[in-house]
Amino acid sequence: MPCMNEIEERLWFVIEDYVKFQSKHLPSIYVAIPIPHELLQLLPVRQPTNSEAWPGRLMLNKFANKWQEVSHQELKADQAKEVCWATLQKKTFKASLSKVKPIFSRVTDAFPPTRRQRRLSYASSVLIES
Repeated sequence: MPCMNEIEERLWFVIEDYVKFQSKHLPSIYVAIPIPHELLQLLPVRQPTNSEAWPGRLMLNKFANKWQEVSHQELKADQAKEVCWATLQKKTFKASLSKVKPIFSRVTDAFPPTRRQRRLSYASSVLIES
């Protein structure tokens, strides 16, 4: 009987295959299936079974890495603009919740695996519903 880490690992490969299959069979007006960021954030940085890096063929990992990099660059750029604005206005800048952009960040190794796996089981169902 496979352990939860093995099942989770298999599920990530199945999700990738599903996305590839769906993007090939969609009408030509669509380019690809959008992957919800809530789902992709649950992809661990390393494989759950052996703590090694994901194989290069797992495109979801490359996509998650790139999305996180771009998200952090946008956050730094926004923070720099806010600091400049605060300096020009000679006021203390306080961020309001309406101006906060969601940042894409993956789960860390410190996040409990069972909790991540439970969330993944719920989040992966959105692919079937869409």
